[in-house]
Amino acid sequence: MLILNEINSETEEPIIRGFEEIVSDSEQKIGKNKQAVSKGRKNMYFNRCLDPDKIKFNNIFESLLCIAAVIILSGCTSNNEHGENYTTISNDRFTEPEEITLKEVFSLDSSVLKNPVDIKFDSEENFYIVEYKSPLIKRYDSSGIFQNSIVTELDSSRVSSLSVINDTLYIGFAKEKRLLKYSGSGSKFGEINFESEIPNEIELLDDNKMIGSFRTNLAKNEDTYIGIELKSTDNNFRQQKLISSFFGSYFYGNIDPEIKTFPFAVDRKNELIYIGIDSDSSYRIYCYDYSINLKFVIDNKLPPVKFSKEELERRKDTSKKFKTPALKSVNKPFIELLLVDGYNNLWVRRASDASIYGIENSIFDIFDPSGLYKKTILVKNAQRIDLIDMRGNKLFITDPIHSSLIVYETGSVSGSVK
Repeated sequence: MLILNEINSETEEPIIRGFEEIVSDSEQKIGKNKQAVSKGRKNMYFNRCLDPDKIKFNNIFESLLCIAAVIILSGCTSNNEHGENYTTISNDRFTEPEEITLKEVFSLDSSVLKNPVDIKFDSEENFYIVEYKSPLIKRYDSSGIFQNSIVTELDSSRVSSLSVINDTLYIGFAKEKRLLKYSGSGSKFGEINFESEIPNEIELLDDNKMIGSFRTNLAKNEDTYIGIELKSTDNNFRQQKLISSFFGSYFYGNIDPEIKTFPFAVDRKNELIYIGIDSDSSYRIYCYDYSINLKFVIDNKLPPVKFSKEELERRKDTSKKFKTPALKSVNKPFIELLLVDGYNNLWVRRASDASIYGIENSIFDIFDPSGLYKKTILVKNAQRIDLIDMRGNKLFITDPIHSSLIVYETGSVSGSVK
């Protein structure tokens, strides 16, 4: 499997190159200055990559820096690939965050959870928990009652990803490059082997289309390089359309493992896909239909937000605990998470000033299905590293540090912006 693309300046078609070839090129260009990739990724190349009229690569390394923010050309101009105009919705006036009180439905604590790092749901609202460095999956019903553990045949390896598609669990093992298929009761009935990349997160769109991120790891010269592609595929994981891609050094680049590189959310009722870009200088959300045609862009005008001293110190602790890279940027990526609630409103957890709103709390901007801004709310006890998901009008907040899960009812909040 191949991973990265650069643009042919004459045909504007992607040039697919092998992962190891890209790494070799970048090592020769970077030399010992390994932070060069991270500098280009989020700042000086970001806006230029979104404008196809300005994409003029001087060399392969410059194109590599630009990869971090490339959006397919249908999302770069004022027309999509079918010649239809899309709308840009600009927001420059945000209300002060409204502090809300959520009603707790149930919770799980460290007596039953140990460093939960992922949560997924099936059609019956059962949920599945992945724990840090664990080879198994824990299944709970919609009330939080434990049902069973799913122990795979790779019981000496750690689960790296989990997706639930049509009530089938796709359990990923990055080291082995295998995706095992299990039922919720724990029975295996298939597997898929990959040459290099492996699905990191997958969502079903229709009968033969999915969207998801795919990740490739390559260890070389005492470093780990990561390639991530966001793309649509068929049900056999064959690529249909590449949406965006990223490449960088895991330990020496500017990767923030607390948030997704390409956060996205699916509005199933309106058949829309919201996609955010990991940038500390641009707060934009791209909305596509299921055919990956750009429908509108939500362009929000807000100043950059810096990490507080307390956040930086806490990050050092979590980096040691989970063996993740230390922060190298002083500014936070704007978009931390995208969710769609039971009223089909888009919730965007965005970067907030911890010195004002607190390190333990999260700020959410809420937009209606047409992209219009509605309000901003403050959710308490939902820190940045927490995993937050939404099913209907229930908010699931999973804390990997303190090993807990709290489920809240959000009906009144969602109803007020219906």
